[in-house]
Amino acid sequence: MRITGLGRLLFAAGFAATGVLTIVTRDVAFLWRPLAQGDAWHDTLAILSGALVLAAAIGLLIPRTEQMASLALAGFLLLRELVLQLPGVVVHPLVEASWYSVSENLILLAGAWAIFSLSPREDGAL
Repeated sequence: MRITGLGRLLFAAGFAATGVLTIVTRDVAFLWRPLAQGDAWHDTLAILSGALVLAAAIGLLIPRTEQMASLALAGFLLLRELVLQLPGVVVHPLVEASWYSVSENLILLAGAWAIFSLSPREDGAL
């Protein structure tokens, strides 16, 4: 197994575990930290986002779907970054703690994008 294959496997396993935990506990704390338990659509958002992350993680393990799964995961992480993380940085740009979640999310986004860019292309594919 190549090193990139091992990295993809560990990356997918981490997201699969996160997806399963999010679905089982119906708590978005694993994926959407700023959302409180009493917010509207909390349980629905937990199940949908957990299912999306779990499906993308499984898709990363299948060679035919790894490109689309990594693109979907990168899109999900980018959406999470723009909607939930960046507003806190814009409001408090000089507070160091507000940048932690941004940098943590950008590392995951870079991993998903790296898997997308390293996946083999078929003729006419993205």
